[in-house]
Formats: sequence, structure tokens, C-alpha cells
Amino acid sequence: RRYRNGEGLPLVSKVATLVLLWATLAVSAFAAVPSRLWWLRIILLLVGVGVTVHVLRIKTRRRQA
Repeated sequence: RRYRNGEGLPLVSKVATLVLLWATLAVSAFAAVPSRLWWLRIILLLVGVGVTVHVLRIKTRRRQA
């Protein structure tokens, strides 16, 4: 709700999102994609970079004092 209201995401949520994103992409790229489809691994890398940039550009919500 706070994210949709423009208040941003907590830092913990951003870190968790990025860790899960890259872990999932790494497993997908090396366990599910055959090595002959190297171009698909590049696409997964580019998707990861794009999502990472998007998440990092979202405002970071600070804790209330």
C-alpha cells in the first residue's frame, strides 16, 4: 500500500528482492538453460540488469522515528 502511494520501499525489501532476483536468474541460467542457448542466458542477464535498475530507482522509505 505504501509503495503504491509513492512512499517507496524499505531498504530490507529492496535487498531481499534483488537477492531473490539474482539467485533465481542464476539458477535458471545455469540449471534450466542448456549451454547451446547462450543467447538466452544473455537475455536473462539483461532482464536482471533492467529489473535491478528499476528497483534501485524506487524511492527508499525510511523508518519513522
